Amino acid sequence: MKKITTFKGIKVGQKFKVVANALGHNYPIGGIYTFKVPGLEQASMTNIAKEIPYGNTIPASCIELVSTSIEDMKEDISRLEAEVKDLKEKIYFCESAGLKEYDDNIVKVLQTMAILKEATSDIEKAKQIAKLIDNN
Repeated sequence: MKKITTFKGIKVGQKFKVVANALGHNYPIGGIYTFKVPGLEQASMTNIAKEIPYGNTIPASCIELVSTSIEDMKEDISRLEAEVKDLKEKIYFCESAGLKEYDDNIVKVLQTMAILKEATSDIEKAKQIAKLIDNN
């Protein structure tokens, strides 16, 4: 899927997915809809979905274009596989640590503690911790 900042270049019949809420629009989040009007170079538009007869104003930042080309779909799959891998790693961490929910701060503290155990000098410890800070 592709994020957009304006509706410029949108064609009638193009599919989009609502991914966020702003301005109190009445498009359910997660729904996939069809543009019934051509896009304009605007950050928001009103009454754009064929499936919703009286659609409120929705910002472009609240939607993603649904990919239909094979290349786009393969990119979507790669992105989703990376997200699944990340979630599986977080679940494994929680299960092995006996946690009920994931906390990124706990992971950072554990990484820092591991560096403090492994590094030989204070300067080496500082360098390793600085790398950890830069990566997060």
